[in-house]
Amino acid sequence: MILSVLMPQGQLFRGRVQKVVARGAGGSRGFLPHHIDFVTVLAPSILSAVLEDGSERFFAVNGGVLVKKGDQVMVTTRHGIVADRLEALPDRLETVFAAEEEQERHIRRVLFQLESHLVKELLEWVT
Repeated sequence: MILSVLMPQGQLFRGRVQKVVARGAGGSRGFLPHHIDFVTVLAPSILSAVLEDGSERFFAVNGGVLVKKGDQVMVTTRHGIVADRLEALPDRLETVFAAEEEQERHIRRVLFQLESHLVKELLEWVT
């Protein structure tokens, strides 16, 4: 099977796999090449894939959609992180969350400045 993991910023992963395990709305489910076509909404969770060489990849996904059609498995998610080892995901998640938190603080600061400027302009216009 070919697994593609897509995010708005681009493709996180594309490669041949033997098996994919994902947690959807109805619970955890494994996908093999001969399984029927399937669509599920993914819960925020860890998706795992066994590559053709027997090694594994782990993907932390913040929800999304999984579509299995023929030998293609496509996962779309807003946020995703890939790691070769399950133990590596917490550190990578912490780094990503810290960066997102800093970006949110910056956005809040800019919005506050815009709001303050707008109020100041309105007060000058009224008086």
